[in-house]
Amino acid sequence: MVKEKLITRLMDAARNSFDEEEGMIAQVYKNAGTGYHSQKMGKMHPITVTAVYAAAAFTLGTKEDYAKAIRAIERICELQDTREGSKTFGLWSYYMEEDLDHMLAPDYNRSDFVGKHLLDIGINHKALLPEGLWERLCNTIRNAMKCSIQRNVGADYTNMSIMSCMTLISAGELLEDKELFTIGKERLEKLYEYTKFNGAFSEYNSSTYILISMNEIARMLAFFKDERCRFIAEELNRYAWQMLASHYNMAIKQLTPPQARAYRDLENGSLEWAIWLGTDGRYGSEATEAQFKEWAGSLETLCFPSKCPEDMFCYFDEIERFMADIYYKPNQIRSLGEDVTIIRELDSPQLIAYSYQTKEFSMGAFEFCDTWNQRRNCMVLWDRVHPKYFRLRGIEGDYDFCSGVVKAQQDKNRILGQLGLVSDRGSFHYILDKEKNGIYETNALYFKFEFGGETEGLKIVQRGKDFYIEDKSLRIILHVEQWIYDGKEAPVTLAEDGNAVILEGYRGDKISLDTTKLQDTYGIFSLTVENLDNKAEQSEIEVRYLPERKVESTWGNLKVSSYQYIVPYRKALGLE
Repeated sequence: MVKEKLITRLMDAARNSFDEEEGMIAQVYKNAGTGYHSQKMGKMHPITVTAVYAAAAFTLGTKEDYAKAIRAIERICELQDTREGSKTFGLWSYYMEEDLDHMLAPDYNRSDFVGKHLLDIGINHKALLPEGLWERLCNTIRNAMKCSIQRNVGADYTNMSIMSCMTLISAGELLEDKELFTIGKERLEKLYEYTKFNGAFSEYNSSTYILISMNEIARMLAFFKDERCRFIAEELNRYAWQMLASHYNMAIKQLTPPQARAYRDLENGSLEWAIWLGTDGRYGSEATEAQFKEWAGSLETLCFPSKCPEDMFCYFDEIERFMADIYYKPNQIRSLGEDVTIIRELDSPQLIAYSYQTKEFSMGAFEFCDTWNQRRNCMVLWDRVHPKYFRLRGIEGDYDFCSGVVKAQQDKNRILGQLGLVSDRGSFHYILDKEKNGIYETNALYFKFEFGGETEGLKIVQRGKDFYIEDKSLRIILHVEQWIYDGKEAPVTLAEDGNAVILEGYRGDKISLDTTKLQDTYGIFSLTVENLDNKAEQSEIEVRYLPERKVESTWGNLKVSSYQYIVPYRKALGLE
């Protein structure tokens, strides 16, 4: 789908969703899902979506939308929290129908997510605003920036750190406010120092947030006047494109795992399209009609497309690549008082991510990782035409479990891993959960390796401790050497539909399950991908029991050790 047609389709859809009476976009939300901040359903008026539409109308020059855009700006200004002394001063809720006081938890990112669109309007389209709205817009932007300053997001929260730097510096220049500009520039310098030191973003290889980061960097380059700030923006653009280009497997059109944050298992075309735009059509491809229906495109990427540095093009041409990326190194750059999010421990040890891609498949693992819903870890992706995946998940009830942890090492097509539980990471969200005492009202607790995507006609086959997926020229072998739950060897079974390997823990009536009182609970596994024509011999995993109730597994040149019993997260990470 060509860019011009996509603009027309997206703007037509937004225009048709505009509620004239409320002056906002209206959308129907049929599934509350498992939202962290709100689970409202029904016909809603989303504030951020309305801001996107208003800014895009001016940026893309669709004059038939100008009147609606002006009305939308007025409503957005009205809906901001301007209560003096309020903890959420300068912030917006998700919807007109739900104020901040009634959300599950206010999302403090909204000051920047909404504010950036108001900045676009203020910087580039002042002449299109009616008399009186300009001053009101400036006051609203200033309020939002006060909220962003109060939030003080840390450099590890990559997309929000980049976004807040962009909004504060841009607001400082627009409003001629030296304080806003200085705070923004200091944060940008710190983010740059932190990224240079680590060599990568902490929000590592995120299929969703790499695009947001790239959009914000493109905004920086469009908005910033200060030369030093523009230089840093160019450097951050290089880090963003290096991460995307080195992990995107052009042969199968998938992002090579692992991912620190993801909302989907398989690509929907958004990365392919961003690459096409960023390389002027040399790599990637235009959005297809089918992709548009699933993904719906992005007005932000149309308004602020990111450009890939030409010296990064070589990554797209590589057929085979193995990486052992150190993406976090112990440092003193972050400090107390910052809102650290992705890597919350200021004294975190070194963190490593392993990735391997060939023309037939991609696979990857983190050296240490929890099993939060947004992780994609110990994962294999394959098949360009009918994409499929196989990955590890920890489950409590019917949702991903934050207090599951995995330690792993990888050498190209081989992963050795150990899994277990920690006592204090929560269940639903490792930050937002109010109770993190290791006690859960639940009817299930287990791990599983899940097979998904276009899997029609394929099933996992079990042969003793080995589980096989054979598809065309590939064979995936999961070997579960040990699975101990509550001090006893526990069943490892195939799901009834043949699409998952279950490491059984607890299943039954809902009970108060105190995981801190469980006896030894750990698992040892290996994951291999091989060509059917070149079957590799599977060496045995050697298991040793170490002091401090640790278990160590060795598989060829790979070695992993972890606690046999349930310990606090910091201890599992090696900090205690």
